[in-house]
Amino acid sequence: MADIQINPQSHGRKKLSTRIDLTPMVDLGFLLITFFIFTTTLTQTRTLDIVMPVEGPPIEVADHTAMTVYLGSDHKIYYLCGKEAMEGNLDKLQVAEFGWTHGIREVLMKHKVSVRMAFQNGYPGSHADDEAFVLIKASSSCSYSDVVNMLDELEITQMRNYALLDLDDKEEQIIASKKG
Repeated sequence: MADIQINPQSHGRKKLSTRIDLTPMVDLGFLLITFFIFTTTLTQTRTLDIVMPVEGPPIEVADHTAMTVYLGSDHKIYYLCGKEAMEGNLDKLQVAEFGWTHGIREVLMKHKVSVRMAFQNGYPGSHADDEAFVLIKASSSCSYSDVVNMLDELEITQMRNYALLDLDDKEEQIIASKKG
């Protein structure tokens, strides 16, 4: 606060001098600095880490483990499983959406179970340690959030083997024609 001091040596006239205590202002400054430091560390952007493989030889994928997922416009997901996925038979595309029931999560879980059951059922070329492999192909009309949602679904269903690939022109045209 401001203190008023009277100078005792002044004759007849009273000189007033003011002294301003800046301690509360310094305290307020430190509080504001502390507030801004905490809020900036709490609002850091969150990123999704994707470990991409280095260039190397192509990975061999058994046809019963393969699944190809095409991300289209309007949050539509088209997929192929098994031999159709390996051959790229786009005439047999099936449709799914992001959702709790009858969505891509259920499709992924069924595919995971079918890969496990292939060895038990004696499917030729299957092994006991086979795991599902998902190829994700995003069209130019899909949104970035669909790609992130698809990666989230793979994480939820604990699918560890997947790859992000580009669509070729034929696939892009077919996915674009499936609008609506």
